[in-house]
Amino acid sequence: MSMLSRMLAIVVLALVAPGVMAEQDDFQAILATADGEHAWLVAPNLEVQEDAERPSQMVCRVLHFSREAGPTTARAVVSLPRWPVAIASSGDRLWMVFAPQDARRSFRDVASFRVKWNPALKAYYPIPVGRLEVLSSLPRTARLGGIVSAEDTLAAVVFASRAIESAEPPAAEADDSTASESSAQPTAASPSLVPEHAESPPNLLRLDLTNWSRLSTPGELGATDSVRLGNADVDGERGLSLGFADADGNTLLAIARIRPTNVESTSAVVERVAEESAAVVGEPPEKPAEESAAQEPRQPRQVGPAWSVLPLDVPIDQLHTTLRLGSGTLVVHGRGTINLDYLRPGGELIRLTSLPEPTDPWVMASLGDGPVLFERRADTFKVTMISPLGGDVGEPMDVVEQPASIDWMYMPVTLILIVLVLLTVPLLRPFIESAPVDPAEDLRPMPLFARAAALVIDFIPGAVIAVIIFPVSPADLFDAFRVFELTSGPPALVAIVVTGVQSTLVEVFFGRSVGKMIVGGSVASLDDSRPLRLQLIIRGLVKTVVLMAPLVALLVLLDPLSRGLPELISRTVVVSRRGSGSTPPASDPPSDEASRSE
Repeated sequence: MSMLSRMLAIVVLALVAPGVMAEQDDFQAILATADGEHAWLVAPNLEVQEDAERPSQMVCRVLHFSREAGPTTARAVVSLPRWPVAIASSGDRLWMVFAPQDARRSFRDVASFRVKWNPALKAYYPIPVGRLEVLSSLPRTARLGGIVSAEDTLAAVVFASRAIESAEPPAAEADDSTASESSAQPTAASPSLVPEHAESPPNLLRLDLTNWSRLSTPGELGATDSVRLGNADVDGERGLSLGFADADGNTLLAIARIRPTNVESTSAVVERVAEESAAVVGEPPEKPAEESAAQEPRQPRQVGPAWSVLPLDVPIDQLHTTLRLGSGTLVVHGRGTINLDYLRPGGELIRLTSLPEPTDPWVMASLGDGPVLFERRADTFKVTMISPLGGDVGEPMDVVEQPASIDWMYMPVTLILIVLVLLTVPLLRPFIESAPVDPAEDLRPMPLFARAAALVIDFIPGAVIAVIIFPVSPADLFDAFRVFELTSGPPALVAIVVTGVQSTLVEVFFGRSVGKMIVGGSVASLDDSRPLRLQLIIRGLVKTVVLMAPLVALLVLLDPLSRGLPELISRTVVVSRRGSGSTPPASDPPSDEASRSE
């Protein structure tokens, strides 16, 4: 009984011990983005404890705003060990670009995740659960000018590296250590993605499925270090905008719709059909004389969006961004005053409203039906709503952050269940007092690897049901077991509950679960007799709770008979049955009264 008390104490401590947060980063800018239905804001972790010896430190968190919750209510969906340098969103997906970690790994990592609505709890949870989707990194030699979403993908503007201005190319950077890392990053060795000279125009890149591809830019775009990225409305669809100054210093706004990566442009289709037709008749397609004379290696093909270039009566240093608002485009510009103007087809601007420019970091985005101003004031955030019709500016409101875990009475679900079990088990224990207490000498405990194999087999029905009920992949289901909080853990919770219920019922009526039947084991009383049905029920209840806290299962290593918390409480043991002819049939367990009379 003393060992049982120690195990119960360890279980409770493992479930209620608070986590240690990381040291706060001194990042003082503001990172926020929105596109109508969802908004995102990166905020520092304030409740932190300084611990320089911890290798993993969560310095910031991503706050998610939804149209259902309103512009002032946010919830932390992801914690990050380092600050992103740029973010962009499209619908329910967020992309993040991180600065290089050190000189040896100078890639700009790109990660993404999306959120999914949980109708039962009326909250969003991140997908993938408990991790980020790591995408292709940006080239190491590029200077990032900004990122923006377009057609459910990511676009980035990159400038030539300042190292290119020197006479000698930076060949020393391509050492063996970086080469080994770049094998997993195909874009890092693609010089065509980065402007070749400091006088070259910036490149516009698009994130495809496995790498970055280069998009053609407007012909008016020359060498510059200042490009404004934004979104615009293109024939009722979400488009991309580039704001820049031409050679004469006039501000131009180029707008285009970026096609999805799996759709060919019309010119590409015509060219491909011409080549295929010529190949059928045996005649090569006609080529210009210059191309026939110089057989040079082909550069990566640039996808050519149809750019519409408009003059903009705004100095380039006062142009902040453009927003797609409903079926229109909103231009955000000004210095000292934030001007919000609707863009007309010919480049004419129609004033919506003006408001004083905050002295604190700010960013303008679109949420719901109108523009929203996000401000960071020290460690707090303000939201100001603006009417898209009359231009009325509301009062700044504080961002209200919901709990990171939507829990019943703010308690972890595992703690709730274990409390219920601990309250139920003492009520049932008096009914199994007649069960043997001392183990028999000839008990043959089932090997741990065989028990693990039986558990995996028993988990299959529950996992299948969870995947059917929740549209998640097996990988996301596995991640849900690692995170296990109510908004992201329902698939894991369903799989565990189904596993506990079905294995307990099968053991009650047939003496052993399906997994134990296959590997050759069963549950027995300590005298190697068939257990009472109530013993099996108690064991199943505790086993279900232990599955929610897998580390507790390691307590079987402390017992000579490999008994865990379920076996200790129910006075049972898992034994090997294969090859033992003295064991009575497991499919015919006796009733509780018959067992007591024996």
